[in-house]
Amino acid sequence: MTLRCRPCAGGDPYAVARGCGRAGVLVSADRPFIPEASFVIEVDATLASASLISLFRGAPLVTHLMTHPHYKRRGLGTSALLSSANALIKQGWSSLSLYVTDSNAPALALYRKLGFQTSSTVTVPATAGSG
Repeated sequence: MTLRCRPCAGGDPYAVARGCGRAGVLVSADRPFIPEASFVIEVDATLASASLISLFRGAPLVTHLMTHPHYKRRGLGTSALLSSANALIKQGWSSLSLYVTDSNAPALALYRKLGFQTSSTVTVPATAGSG
């Protein structure tokens, strides 16, 4: 098995998301993609994991951290996110933010293991008809 971690520079974040089994990516004019701080991990030339970083309110934000279902629980998400964090440090950034739902226990465990701390919480009201 050959692993390769590379910057997503010049890459299409939407194609990366589709390759990891995600429908879309939260990248827009107010959240520009930072390809130099976004990383993809390939296993035997197949997209396995990615950390996509955007600017949000003037600071880096983990837009998506994703791993293809076939490659979960192998540390690839950790490697992708740490690669992004290291690239941001080299670019002069001192913080990295993210949003995660409290029902996503695996993600919460990973972020806590990597030293992320809760700085604020947001309650989103249920939409009409959602149950």
